[in-house]
Amino acid sequence: MNVQPSHSHRHCILSLESLSDALRQFIEKTHAVEHKIILSDQSSSSDQVDVLPVKKAATQLGKTYGAVFLDWSQGANINALSIMAGTLQGGGLFVLHLGPNWLNEVDLDLARYLSWPVTPEVTTSYFKHYIWQQLTNKDSPFYHSCNNGFISTSKRSPNSPQNYPIIESLSQIKFSALTSDQLALQAEVLAAQQPTQFVLCAKRGRGKSTALGSLIKQLQAKGHIAVCAPSVASIATLKAMHESVSQETLPFFAPDELLRSMELHIRSSDNSIAEHSKFDYLIVDESAAIPVPMLKALQSCARITLFSTTNDGYEGNGRGFGLQFMKYLTSLPSPTVNLTLSTPIRWVENDAFEIWLDRVLFQSSHNQAITMPSGSHCLQGKTWLEHPELLSAAFTLLVNAHYQTSPDNIRWMLDDPSTFSVAKIDSNTLCSIAICTQEGELPTDLAAEVMQGKRRPRGHLLPQSLLAHEGIANAADYKYWRISRIATQPNKQNIGYGSELIQYIEQQARLNDIDFLCVSYALSDETLNFWKKNGFVPVRLGYSKDQASGSYSIMMVKALSDDALTTQTKWLNHFLSQSLYSLPLNLWDLKTSTLINVFSELPFTKEGDNRDKSEQRFLLSELERQSLMLFCNHHRSAATIRSSLLKAVQAFLYTSKLSPNKKEHGYLVEFALGKITEQDASSLGFSGKKDMIKTLKTTLLSLL
Repeated sequence: MNVQPSHSHRHCILSLESLSDALRQFIEKTHAVEHKIILSDQSSSSDQVDVLPVKKAATQLGKTYGAVFLDWSQGANINALSIMAGTLQGGGLFVLHLGPNWLNEVDLDLARYLSWPVTPEVTTSYFKHYIWQQLTNKDSPFYHSCNNGFISTSKRSPNSPQNYPIIESLSQIKFSALTSDQLALQAEVLAAQQPTQFVLCAKRGRGKSTALGSLIKQLQAKGHIAVCAPSVASIATLKAMHESVSQETLPFFAPDELLRSMELHIRSSDNSIAEHSKFDYLIVDESAAIPVPMLKALQSCARITLFSTTNDGYEGNGRGFGLQFMKYLTSLPSPTVNLTLSTPIRWVENDAFEIWLDRVLFQSSHNQAITMPSGSHCLQGKTWLEHPELLSAAFTLLVNAHYQTSPDNIRWMLDDPSTFSVAKIDSNTLCSIAICTQEGELPTDLAAEVMQGKRRPRGHLLPQSLLAHEGIANAADYKYWRISRIATQPNKQNIGYGSELIQYIEQQARLNDIDFLCVSYALSDETLNFWKKNGFVPVRLGYSKDQASGSYSIMMVKALSDDALTTQTKWLNHFLSQSLYSLPLNLWDLKTSTLINVFSELPFTKEGDNRDKSEQRFLLSELERQSLMLFCNHHRSAATIRSSLLKAVQAFLYTSKLSPNKKEHGYLVEFALGKITEQDASSLGFSGKKDMIKTLKTTLLSLL
């Protein structure tokens, strides 16, 4: 069954009158529509319509409306537009309210993208000019309402604007027969016998929730099933569909609730019972709104799992689902089956509103030739509007490369005056792109308040983090260019384009008297090796995992002047000592090869006698060394040399003696941290405990 009506165009109105007039007309013309909503930061209540703040748009994922009023008069929130457009069913009405003189009004939403001390009042929004061009373009579904007040036209009558009628009743959600695509999807899942993970990824309005609501009923008859989503409200259509075909209650669990109950059950059961206690089926809807680490944990809760989502980037974790979780699923021994639905169900095929929004958000590939000459080019603000084909190519590349990319990054690229982009173009093709942000030079009093935890001004990520988390007072004094994003076309990777782009950025930074280039990213071996190869050194390693990526974050810098190089050496030594001391406390579960990699091949520049004093902290005492030698050469038990072994491993990391490519080095680190014990010998491939201890002794002795 599918939500009706599906064979109708959606109607769009661009409202340029006062908010009160626009709301009055919206309510009048939609009085017969039961499911409607107003999103506004000015209108807080209505007797007839639910009203939400614009920033709460993400809470409406998975819902369906017959009429939507989005108030942009206070700020152009592009994520809200994208989300709410996806909730509007065919035949429904979408009103985008701008109000009079919108282009010249201060955009309060702009504050989210600006670094201190810049404010919206003194900033030109080139994004608003871009959006205005798109709204008033003749191909826009809003075009015919631009100069005719509160009127609308659909694609069926593109040249004859007409007064928008009071729309017919779109009340109770109704369902019709499932499409062949939906039936085929269900059949594939129902036929699965062996452990399998299914991934259903499709654009909004394709009937995912409807197909799943019906599928759940059939799976309930086959086995033990659980349904997860960020909230019950986010799967309203799925729930309504299930209730229309089944007498049973939807077996819904909040993700954390399900994981907690599974953990408690495993603790109270032996392994064999725990294995049989898994669900037969688990369906996770709106998956991209759930953190990747939690998705990984959910995957192990059932024999057959199905993760359903769009992957548009506004769900809460950017594109972490498509770029990171999918990579994880394909690494598992059980098969991963990709499913999709292509035909629109919620609205008519070739809906003008959907086509327009895909174009505005660069969600459809155009493959336009770049008109700029070959070479590296800096772009900022207005320059992007002069090269729309390059903006489209750049954003498309960023979307495919970065899990953090979301629709509102378009606004960040266009409007933040501290942000600029560098594009490498070759033969009318974009090869690579980097987005950079200028940071630093914070006033002394502000820097002190940041260190004290009293202030956290917008932007300036790296100096603020060094101030607030590491207590490095002079971090505020320097000028930084932070490379926030960098991406290279897949067919041009690993041949030097990324490094060439960094070299160009470094040249421009030196010309602008910048002290440091810097980066902050989710730590992985591949990315770490790239930045180390380009001369960056670590200065901070986060102590908690990023919610979206499930990885620790790391900050690295590259000094561009003699003074900055001296400071960099001090920061590096501070990083080494602080990180190694916290190793058994905060970084215990960091991937071992990555941990070793962070500390390997670092450029140890002498810093007077400070380097030697720092090294003293990790030198073994004569008694500690003797204990370790007794362990290596005789029969001293491992339990009695734990503290000495941990200190030795810290010393080996500090002096870059460990290799991330040697398994025995990894085992030694893990044994010192208590991540493995003699009980794990067989599972690690050793013939027994003695074999494991022998390997550890040999490795330790060679390093000592």
